[in-house]
Amino acid sequence: MQLKTETNEIDIDFFWENGFIGPIKLYEPEEAKEILQRIRINNQDRNHILFDNDVNYDRHFDIPELTQHIGHPKIIEVIRKIIGNDILSWRTEFFPKFPGAVGTEWHQVANYQYASGQPQLVPTEPKEGIPIDLTVWTAFTDATRENGCMKFMPGSQNKLYFDESISPKKGRGEEYESVKADTGFFGYNFSDYKVDPNWEPD
Repeated sequence: MQLKTETNEIDIDFFWENGFIGPIKLYEPEEAKEILQRIRINNQDRNHILFDNDVNYDRHFDIPELTQHIGHPKIIEVIRKIIGNDILSWRTEFFPKFPGAVGTEWHQVANYQYASGQPQLVPTEPKEGIPIDLTVWTAFTDATRENGCMKFMPGSQNKLYFDESISPKKGRGEEYESVKADTGFFGYNFSDYKVDPNWEPD
């Protein structure tokens, strides 16, 4: 499937049909490289980190380049067209994908219940047909088929493939260090959450 590549027009109908939209150009390649370099330098300074953690959650509080990025006008414009003006940045994270490293497993997240068994996101005023959360995924380096680009399943937002209420074999309630070597996504093996254990993406 070929993604739409026109970045001037935002096709919201495409989003509602497929569950994702993009690519949307935010920076020129050289600008993205410069931003990433500053992020990496600032990442080494953990003196002002708000929540000390191993996976770079919420570093937009102490890394100015990430603060500016999450408020990028183009990002806000797209999100507004999908969920309206009531927008809250719940969490940010950034991580590298090194050559030969394990890729992110197929997964589907609704309320982030997989981490503790209790939903981390609960809407105070649910709105029919409006998602409770959106993920904005940004590549600061080239993302190609050869080096491991992001893959999406069109229309998968309409069917439950992964049930976060299922108790996994590893991950929940265990120390991160004890399970990270055996799984591909920060200590959680998302295949444990499959509604149909035999299902594989087409």
